[in-house]
Amino acid sequence: MAQIEFASESVQPASSIRAQSDALSSNHTINPDRLTGGSQPAGASQVAGADGEQPISTVERIARNLADRIIFGQLKPSERIQELKIAGELKVSRGSVREALLVLEGRHMVSILPRRGALVRPLNNNEIASISQVIAQVTGTLFAEFSARRPTGNSLAALGHALTLINEAVEAGDLPALVQARQAFFEQPAESIDNDFTGNLLRGLSGSARRLMVQASRNPDFDAADTKRCAQALYDATADHDGERVRQVMSAMLRRDATLASTAS
Repeated sequence: MAQIEFASESVQPASSIRAQSDALSSNHTINPDRLTGGSQPAGASQVAGADGEQPISTVERIARNLADRIIFGQLKPSERIQELKIAGELKVSRGSVREALLVLEGRHMVSILPRRGALVRPLNNNEIASISQVIAQVTGTLFAEFSARRPTGNSLAALGHALTLINEAVEAGDLPALVQARQAFFEQPAESIDNDFTGNLLRGLSGSARRLMVQASRNPDFDAADTKRCAQALYDATADHDGERVRQVMSAMLRRDATLASTAS
């Protein structure tokens, strides 16, 4: 298989992204709700999603909130998650927090142990390798199917818009926006081809995919411009209906994440 390479260009220094990663990890006062589309109304059983999405349940909103805290390092590996504290901060019931923790256990972000409660699941090198391989397979399959349908017009424009958000985040040196934009880019083809199964599978992997990228950003060799170049190459291969190239680019992107994440300080 041919090596995937991407040309260099001048963008926001990688040190800026790494500084944000460190700051987010050390700053326990940051509000992670801003990473998932806003805060949740107290006591609501369902709240509307952003941009006309389906309503998001209270349990899912809590799960996303906690996932962001884990992803950006506010909750450390092996740290115990205090149910009562979280319930008070989010103004929800402890029962809803417990349900959200069960959701996160299923997404491999926490471990629930007898008499110890929920602990943040560490991201070791074996899990990094497994996560990157699974995500590459799922997203590669999704993009290859999308490409095979020879997308044009609105469906390709939607993917192009997602690419624009990645480019803007890279130019701004905004790590949270970049992580969120890349995940939206990954998930966009599922909406265009109405593939609920693969789309739901990919959304279930969203927390692990974003956590992997943030971990990679802590490596001194991380370059945000690589994300921009990889996404552009993936868009071009999709627009050219080149399924083999799509899989190669996706595999290269996730291998890069895994290598950087496994050797990050």
